[in-house]
Amino acid sequence: MKKILLFALTASLAAPAFASNFPYSNIDVAIGKMRLDEDFVFAGEVYEEFGTFSLSGAYQFNSNFALGLGTSAFANDGPDTEVVGVAVALTALFPFAVGDQLDIVPSVGLLSSEIELCQHNWCYSDSDSGISYGLGLRAWIVPKELELTAGITDSTLEDSEPLVSVGGALWWQNQHSLRLNYSSDKDTSQVSLGYRYSF
Repeated sequence: MKKILLFALTASLAAPAFASNFPYSNIDVAIGKMRLDEDFVFAGEVYEEFGTFSLSGAYQFNSNFALGLGTSAFANDGPDTEVVGVAVALTALFPFAVGDQLDIVPSVGLLSSEIELCQHNWCYSDSDSGISYGLGLRAWIVPKELELTAGITDSTLEDSEPLVSVGGALWWQNQHSLRLNYSSDKDTSQVSLGYRYSF
């Protein structure tokens, strides 16, 4: 799967560039819930799901290049334990239009993640960093009002698996959008609701 995704990314970057149909300068915030396919047990306490939060921003330098910076986190706690995961990503986006309603968005970036497990006053943490890559689709179902999104991403982090996502957004005043997203890999599924200001 990783080889297929890398090949598709390379092919997309080599494709002729056309001005994108969407703005890629934005500020984005979202909250949600991540559910595990199998329970995670730490110090005898069972975790089935985590709350999630993300904050990101991007600036579009020209029609076919934008640079984004974002952080995301998941967390939950029990009577005696706490589990927290944090990731930071610097991502280059290369959007180009296919027709007047669809954008294809290859991406590549740097990714760093850390997970911390705590019990009372004792904590253990593990971190990793690597390269992220992906392909996204953005399509107008109703121009300037209703957007449909889809994508697949992966990374060189240890034990990384392809993450597939689908979502939608309601736009108003050409700058504001309320966004609903569902994503899943082989171990987790996540639903998030967010707001984006585009400029």
